[in-house]
Amino acid sequence: MSDEVSLVHEPGAGEGKTARMGKGLFLCVRGRMCAGGSAGFGTPVFRTGRQTFFPSLVSFARTGGQSGELVFALDRALSWYIAGKKAPACLTGISELLVEVFMRHAAHQARLLKIHDRILSFLAAEGRILPVQGVGSCRVSFHLCGPDIHFRIKGFMKAPGRLLALNEADGSSFDLLRTGDRVRQGSRIPAWEETGFDTELESSRLGLGLSLRPEGAGAGSSSLYCGREVGRGLNWAGFALAGEQPVMSYRFGIHAL
Repeated sequence: MSDEVSLVHEPGAGEGKTARMGKGLFLCVRGRMCAGGSAGFGTPVFRTGRQTFFPSLVSFARTGGQSGELVFALDRALSWYIAGKKAPACLTGISELLVEVFMRHAAHQARLLKIHDRILSFLAAEGRILPVQGVGSCRVSFHLCGPDIHFRIKGFMKAPGRLLALNEADGSSFDLLRTGDRVRQGSRIPAWEETGFDTELESSRLGLGLSLRPEGAGAGSSSLYCGREVGRGLNWAGFALAGEQPVMSYRFGIHAL
């Protein structure tokens, strides 16, 4: 993208829960890959009922000098382990319900994240994204145009639900969220909050800002969420574009501050 900024495809990158799932493109700045515990850019996730399906990478191909295509199977789900032993399946259902409550109360998320860290530490618990029976697949095409990446995601699902496109970098680098005149930094950034398309996530350390805007016919029905989590097994910051349709297009911007 420039002399200092590039995108890389590194399937083995990631830490924490994302180490076991398929990931999109990663931001690389001056030779440093900004992966952390993030999902990268252009990573599909599908939610149906109260179950969330995460991707595994099927293939990656270059389709041109500045373009490519990734194919993902939506055949991974979160399972909990306590002291190295798999917890009962009902715990995962409770976890999904707690996530819904957590996402609805942005003002309390920083406090809840601290409680979350203490409970996981006390129980020696960890979440692992493991193979399950799949719910479908997604084809993700991308094209670089100057400082922007144009993504198009087409899903082939076996059930109705909500498609999300994750676009994340490491939270330790991106620590400032700007929406209009409102600026939040570090732990004041919510873990999950619906936001407007004028929102930017910034890194003063790297001198870069990230933004996302939908494109195409379904743009008006899309919702944008932003967030950042840095804690036990968590290190990500970014955006999620969500929609009820199996196809979405958007422009992801990476610009100098």
